[in-house]
Amino acid sequence: MWRTTKKLRAEVVAQGEDMVPPLQYAWIAKVTHQGIVIMGTEYLARRPTSKPRVDSYAQTWWCKIEVPLSVIERLTTVRVEPRFD
Repeated sequence: MWRTTKKLRAEVVAQGEDMVPPLQYAWIAKVTHQGIVIMGTEYLARRPTSKPRVDSYAQTWWCKIEVPLSVIERLTTVRVEPRFD
């Protein structure tokens, strides 16, 4: 499985506000014509104390890709033939 060494962050934002807590150390696990699977870790602060404490949760997000039907039809009719030079 391919992974990048870069530390990425995934967010769901609407009108400038986080809709869900962001994923830290996120990576794209799978891409299909129907969507993208993003995996990472969610960190939530327990409560304010003198020692910061957080809970961490492994998360998997499936993000639906919405594109016009004409684009999908064009992509599904493209045929790639192997070339041997």
